[in-house]
Amino acid sequence: MSGLQTLFRNDFPDQQQLLLKLLGDVEALYRGEWQQWQRCQVAYHNINHIHAVTMVAMQIYAGECERYQRAVRTDQIKVLAAAALFHDCGYLKAVGDDSKGSGGQYTFEHVERSQRLVWDYLKTQQGWTQSERRAVVAAIGKTKIVNVDEQQHLAEPVFADLGDMLASADLLAQVADENYLDRLPLLYAEFSEAYEALGRDYLAQHGFMVFDSYAQLLDTSADFIRNRVLPRLQELGRREDALQCYFGQQPSPCMQQLLMNLQHIEILTAGDK
Repeated sequence: MSGLQTLFRNDFPDQQQLLLKLLGDVEALYRGEWQQWQRCQVAYHNINHIHAVTMVAMQIYAGECERYQRAVRTDQIKVLAAAALFHDCGYLKAVGDDSKGSGGQYTFEHVERSQRLVWDYLKTQQGWTQSERRAVVAAIGKTKIVNVDEQQHLAEPVFADLGDMLASADLLAQVADENYLDRLPLLYAEFSEAYEALGRDYLAQHGFMVFDSYAQLLDTSADFIRNRVLPRLQELGRREDALQCYFGQQPSPCMQQLLMNLQHIEILTAGDK
């Protein structure tokens, strides 16, 4: 039994079958078993990343329920799980897409592509209301580092915090990955595909961060964590507090690993400054 399956069984037993159905469908999508989509070809935003983000998102939700003595709501759980599981499916290539690249060429539009794919999927699933589908789309929109709020009105108040939980989980699962440094070259490879497809000048003119080399990405990683990731986690409501409650320790394992990664990067790049 996988870690996610164990979490579903232990923390969300009443929603377990629903969650397992979503997980199974997404794993089949990433294996290329859906008729419309090729298997996942990107090496960074792969199914392992999806598992990691979903795990942290569900732990945050469980921690919030424990912290504030709230009951688990099935409508919130299904929205958060679907958003986490589908939030990066926009990197997948459609069947018949013979464009150059593994899917990294869609880096700067993957959020919108993910939203369209999950909307179409949920319309085929029984038991999903329109407000729940809209909330999934809105939550995925929150995962942009530079947040765009034009779709937040789509989420009713009962779902309002779920996007912040997902965006926090997305950041933590990446930056608190124990293999963060080893995986950075895979992230740069995806960026490179987008640079080639769209052009560095075009991306820079439209406000996207563009790296001239992997070395530059590595050299700026510590500043990115300190000046972008940590403040963004604060803006998203300090979901680390929920993780501390979930794990019963402060800081949580996620934050401990994030701080270790940050220290490692600063030591590694110190000689270049």
